[in-house]
Amino acid sequence: MSASTNAFAQINNTEIVEKKVDIETAISRMRRPLDQTTINLEVYGVYALPEQWKSKIDDPNESLYTYELEIAGISIRNAKLCPKELSEEEKAEIEAAKNTKGKQPPPKDPKKKDEEPSKEELDKIEKERKEKEDKEKKLKDEWDALDEDTKFYRTHEDIYKEPCIKFNNVGAIKRIEALNQQLAQVQEDEEQKKEIQEVIRDLTNRLFIGHVACQKNSYELIEFEEMVSKDKGCWIRFNKLTPPEEEILDPKAAAAKKAPPKGGKGTSSEDLKPQFGMAWVSFEDLLVPGGLETKQRVYLQTCPPLIKKVGDDGVEKYVHAEEYENVFEQQRTYIYLKLTLTDPITPTIPEFPEPQPHEVVPVKQFIRWPFSKDPTDDFKKQISLAIESLAKEYFSMFQNELQTEAAGGKSDHEITESFEERKKEFLYEINTSGKYHILKEKLKKTIVRIVKEYFKMTGSIKGLKKDERDHFYSTLYAYLVNQMRQTVQQLVEKKKNELHENITVPKELYQKEKDNLIEQFLQESQADRYKRLSDEYENLYCNIAEAENYMLKYIGLFEGDPEKMLEIGKFYLRIGKPDKANDYLRDAYSFQIKNQNIALTYASFLIQQTRSKEAIVILNRLALEKYNEAKVNLLLSLAYEMDSDPLMAEKYKAVSAIIKLRQNGLIQEEGQQYQSKPQSQPPLKIQPGQQPPVPPEPDQNNYLESKPGFNGHRLSQQDLDQLYLDLASYLNEVGLFSLSKKVIDQIKHVEPDNVQTFIAYHQLSGQVNLLRKSYDEAVADFQGIINLQPYNIQAFCSMGHCYFFQKNYDAAEQAYLKVFRYSDFTQQQITDEYIYSRLAALYVAQEKFSSARVFVQEALEQKENSYSLFQCAILLIHFNLNDVGNSLLSRANVMDPQNPDIWGYIALVRTIQNRKNYCFQALKESFKLKLSNMTILKKILYELKIRDYYELYRETAEFAFRARAFKDTSIRHQEKVEEFLKNIQGVEEPAIITQKYRELLVKTNCLKEEDDELYQQFIETQKSKQQYDKETKI
Repeated sequence: MSASTNAFAQINNTEIVEKKVDIETAISRMRRPLDQTTINLEVYGVYALPEQWKSKIDDPNESLYTYELEIAGISIRNAKLCPKELSEEEKAEIEAAKNTKGKQPPPKDPKKKDEEPSKEELDKIEKERKEKEDKEKKLKDEWDALDEDTKFYRTHEDIYKEPCIKFNNVGAIKRIEALNQQLAQVQEDEEQKKEIQEVIRDLTNRLFIGHVACQKNSYELIEFEEMVSKDKGCWIRFNKLTPPEEEILDPKAAAAKKAPPKGGKGTSSEDLKPQFGMAWVSFEDLLVPGGLETKQRVYLQTCPPLIKKVGDDGVEKYVHAEEYENVFEQQRTYIYLKLTLTDPITPTIPEFPEPQPHEVVPVKQFIRWPFSKDPTDDFKKQISLAIESLAKEYFSMFQNELQTEAAGGKSDHEITESFEERKKEFLYEINTSGKYHILKEKLKKTIVRIVKEYFKMTGSIKGLKKDERDHFYSTLYAYLVNQMRQTVQQLVEKKKNELHENITVPKELYQKEKDNLIEQFLQESQADRYKRLSDEYENLYCNIAEAENYMLKYIGLFEGDPEKMLEIGKFYLRIGKPDKANDYLRDAYSFQIKNQNIALTYASFLIQQTRSKEAIVILNRLALEKYNEAKVNLLLSLAYEMDSDPLMAEKYKAVSAIIKLRQNGLIQEEGQQYQSKPQSQPPLKIQPGQQPPVPPEPDQNNYLESKPGFNGHRLSQQDLDQLYLDLASYLNEVGLFSLSKKVIDQIKHVEPDNVQTFIAYHQLSGQVNLLRKSYDEAVADFQGIINLQPYNIQAFCSMGHCYFFQKNYDAAEQAYLKVFRYSDFTQQQITDEYIYSRLAALYVAQEKFSSARVFVQEALEQKENSYSLFQCAILLIHFNLNDVGNSLLSRANVMDPQNPDIWGYIALVRTIQNRKNYCFQALKESFKLKLSNMTILKKILYELKIRDYYELYRETAEFAFRARAFKDTSIRHQEKVEEFLKNIQGVEEPAIITQKYRELLVKTNCLKEEDDELYQQFIETQKSKQQYDKETKI
């Protein structure tokens, strides 16, 4: 169990149930998504051609047309219209007819008689006739048994019955040419020669099966995956295209193509018109797990042709004809093809399921029982509830009196007397009103349960010499008192930083009263106070330890709240404690596994920690839920890149870009393929003198590059950079600065000419470097912005923060003042909440109090907090406005009661006001809180000295020595200071003190400059005390 939930597990009647996980086993079941596949397209032909096409087979103009087929970005050309071929019988008849045409049969010799065939010959002829009839009858029976569609296909796919369009296997032709060259070189090696000839024979048989192999990855793979999984099919385009217009209008070109002249035989070239068809190819076969092949005959539909029409603006344009002839539908023209994949789009069903987030992150759940499993816990819970109830009753009874005391004006003695009176009155009221009996009855039930369960389990009390009943009562009483004390101690421990040293139950109740008074006075809940103080110490005091302390108190008020765990997890990321951040972020996700925001934050953290596989499991779930898709897929890209998988990284980067393209309306939504039917295209036009484009051809292995997916639509570099900027901004917000830096480095176009991207890039980069405390690099980023935009107040403000943290106060002041100057000049609004406080702080640090005063007041107007109140009080005290300063210190103290510096200044003001007793109390509180601000301590020592408060001076000086030593990391120095202070305890003689100082600090080389300053003042004061003592005696 992690530290973040361990405390919650101790809460009475609450149990954390955690499901154990085996991360390594879960990750071992991860299957890598498809990163690429190769599609092999085989087109057997186009059949059942339109009658008008068949009627023009012999027309020379038909040779001017080219045929093109395209499916899923794969194009195949080099087709030709194949006329019906003659069978062997038809060839023989034609040949016989040619031989007999125009010739008379030879005259019959009257002397010769016709020879009668022999019986064997007649039997043979009869047998052949019968076999032929049987064969024909068998074939007829088989034909009659076929359905109409099969008869239709067999008829039109029979080259001896119907013409068709066949595609040349360009790859096979090239391969045969290469093999023939290879064959010429291996004439002597018969075995190798035979193998090559066998390959050539196989390729020759496939010369008229159009074959293209196309590899799909990145955008093209994503498009094809969507076709299969979302559309469950795609459109196939079949186009009969005319040559480019310039080529056909050129007489020489027409002659080269052997086109007939106008008025000659055949159709005029001007009458050539393209025709476009489409057919829907189903991918249902590829949806089957592991499906690799689909073989189909698909019927063509006619695309509406384009016609020229003059528009309203007088310009001639191409428009789709409303009425047109259905070229393909009448004859049921179809395409016969096969698609084969090397890797399935729909993966096979795995032996073990893919890991889910709950298998890599232990799911945790709080279970609250109606009563504690342990009877003692039930008793302790009732004790805690009783204390809280009594505290509320006490505050309710004496609310007005407590508020009056909080306002001040009473001495400590008067306050003590008032408390004793209230205590008597309270006890009387509780006992006489019956409220005591209610609490007693609740406790009684828990005590009975302890008697029944606890003592029954611990053994028998029989056999003792004393009276058994009395002994049992005494044992039970001792046990209950012990448990009660433990409960009170635990409550005190929980609030130890808010309670007095010598804690008793009444003082704890007093603290409860104090907290209630503070809440009412400030109109700020305890949770809001802790959150505010954590923010102040983190961003204004730069005291990370105290910021963490208040953040822990803050989440301690929210039992097992995942959102609060997420909040402190981000806090630990900001302050650079990834181990603690991991505990809280993991637990936040564990307790709310379905919270997508927490899931995204934790997955991003895992990527930064190079735990990419765990992150992928969580991100896959978010991607499936379509949550924040652009960020999720970019993070998946980063995770795979970190996992040394560039293909997957590129794929998920493309997915993010596609999502953005859809958001911008540049490509259609997924699942809309069927509604987007192919359209006819206008004729291709080329400029005079230009050559028509030459389409690419497959290589000898039939490989051809795919057309760009999504019709070549791609994000501009600026839009792609914006995706990375948005992700980096998100990562900055959650505190993942290292990962944000990696994302920012992905941005390519950051030149000054691209102003928007340049500014956003350097603003984010500067923020990352600022938060990572790389101040010089951050300054360079902000300076780059200022060079381009000289009046960018945000850049000047951030640059001022960098200088402030470097304690380069002059540079910080100049940067901050430019913010105000340019804000007035350009009417830009100042939105930074820390600029006034930090500017005032640097003026205070430089003792420029007059300048600081303006900005402190502005900071208070912007947002009142203890820091600004404290700074303002310091300035008022400097200007001798001690009463007003004291009032602000008191309010600052109420808002931040654990700040030792505020207590130190309270002691200083009380000293200046000659209120020795109050000074003593404030000093004690500051010592308890370990005041270490030497500037404050020196001021206090000075004021104590000039007022002859020698006892307080001595005690404060000794504390100052210790505080100074403990600011040093040297343990030896600390030990020597302690030894020095121990040796001068009770010593009044300056000479002896000087001797010990030299022996223990000077001679041992443990002397620090501030130690010497304290020592010199200490000796002078000790001498003054001796003189004062002499004068007093006289």
